[in-house]
Amino acid sequence: MQSALSPKYPSNFPAPDRRLFGSGDIHHSTFTPSRSMTFTDHTSCHYTSMSSKVANAVSISPSPAESLGLPPAPWFFDYIFNSLEYDRWVKSVPSRLLRLVGGPGSGKTSFAALAVKTLREVDQSHHHHQKPPLVLSIFLSPLNTRDASAAVHQEQNPAPFTVQFLTEIERQLDAKLRLNSQLSPPPSPQTQIDATALFNSIRFKLFRFSDVWFVVDDLDCLWSNREEYFEVEERLEQLRGLGVRILITSRTPFHMRVDKAVCDVPLEYEHEHDEEQGRNGLVSWWECDFDHDETEGPFWMCHKCKEAGHGCGNLSHPPPELTTNPFPVTFDISNAPKPSMESLIIHNLQLEHGQFWPLEPPFISHQDEYPPLSSLGRRLISSSTPGKPSREAEDLVDKLVQLSYGNPSMALRLLETAHHAESLDAVMAKRDRLPSTIVEMFDRLIDTHIRDQLLDKTSSREARARAALALHAIRILGQAEDPFSGVEFEDLKAMLLGDSKSCPSHGFQELLGGEEAVDEVIGATGGLLTVDTSAGRYDVRFFHRDLYNYVNERYNEFISGWQCGRGQNASI
Repeated sequence: MQSALSPKYPSNFPAPDRRLFGSGDIHHSTFTPSRSMTFTDHTSCHYTSMSSKVANAVSISPSPAESLGLPPAPWFFDYIFNSLEYDRWVKSVPSRLLRLVGGPGSGKTSFAALAVKTLREVDQSHHHHQKPPLVLSIFLSPLNTRDASAAVHQEQNPAPFTVQFLTEIERQLDAKLRLNSQLSPPPSPQTQIDATALFNSIRFKLFRFSDVWFVVDDLDCLWSNREEYFEVEERLEQLRGLGVRILITSRTPFHMRVDKAVCDVPLEYEHEHDEEQGRNGLVSWWECDFDHDETEGPFWMCHKCKEAGHGCGNLSHPPPELTTNPFPVTFDISNAPKPSMESLIIHNLQLEHGQFWPLEPPFISHQDEYPPLSSLGRRLISSSTPGKPSREAEDLVDKLVQLSYGNPSMALRLLETAHHAESLDAVMAKRDRLPSTIVEMFDRLIDTHIRDQLLDKTSSREARARAALALHAIRILGQAEDPFSGVEFEDLKAMLLGDSKSCPSHGFQELLGGEEAVDEVIGATGGLLTVDTSAGRYDVRFFHRDLYNYVNERYNEFISGWQCGRGQNASI
């Protein structure tokens, strides 16, 4: 059984585009909503902080940015759709909250859009039922400084973010019920809406549906305003309590726990237990609530052991009851499986250079899309045999998979370089420098989360403190001896507190004082750093190996040259 649940957890929880992913999955700095504050099926609404200075403005939309689109090869996400976590989320009774976590470019928004589309196909097949199912969706996206400033001038006193969030939920409910919203016209200073009354209206309408799924994309873009973030999480937990199955995507794995729920039945081999236990710990189990000597408390059994006839061993105890862990299930998609990455790379190579790989699933359904062989394609097929790819083709795919480290968008960036290479030898050559496409991607991420905040005079003190915290954390990780293991958080925290003495004007040491210090560091970097808890502790590392090389080898002068005390880059 689980000896203790982490006290870090917040109180609101009970204890034909050929690219697979749009640019919006890499960064959001160029996203500009087409319409503001109008509630139609494809609208976006702006939220801007009430602060007099421009902070983090966030757009709300029922669909992703227009630049994203659904992937032309949705089979890439089969590893998620076929996972135990996703399957049990879709079918969960009582309802579950599933968090999909992954670094920049891991495919979160693309998957969220496809999941909504897939669930709505089920929804439409039941439209004749008396109580039909419903799929809700909200895609959040941070606005860049220019758009945020425009939003400030347009909406001097916008409605609270939670009200806007609930308003969009009710708008989608009313669209499904074909009702006119009574409580939720577009929020504005002239329209005062009580969030509690709005939520009660939503609760009443939810009872008219049999099953409800709710997909919320990019929730962590609210993290910079802690009050708003926790208000939304609290409302999501209330919705889950009403039976809504909620899926959240996030770059950052907030509220990570190093402990997990396990089955108390002693078996010789771990694989004999429920598969769920070996991944993230049990999410639901059978519990005998009496005290037991061997567990010093209740006795827990996984589903597999219960079906095998195991029990606590005391026949006088009543039958065990099904219990669900109140904490969200976290599914890390930062490192996509090798077969998925291989298929992605082969498919995209063939879209450019023709069919050089045997026509097997999933490529056989795309054979009409592949052009005639290019010079690289002819080289890759020159030594192949029927039904088997050439050694050159296998080596090329292997190399690109290794360099991608499970990140699909990084793979596509590498493919851009491969497409423009003069020869196969040039593609296979050992690289001494990062490809320009990778460097440009990292530059944009650093600019968005750190540089712009530190250099923008309109940034709030809190925003600058978080940017300084992110900068110092990234510098420290860039000097780590092992880029894969990273740095244990307590060691990182001690080094950050040391750095804060030379950066008193930004006051980021205040962010390291509470129980959520690890979340503060990871959240400040916008997913550039991640946390690994597999060793029973918090190990912080870069989301991708190439980002370590980018920092360690000083590709970005701003990272290495910025001096907080001077307020400028030392190299300028």
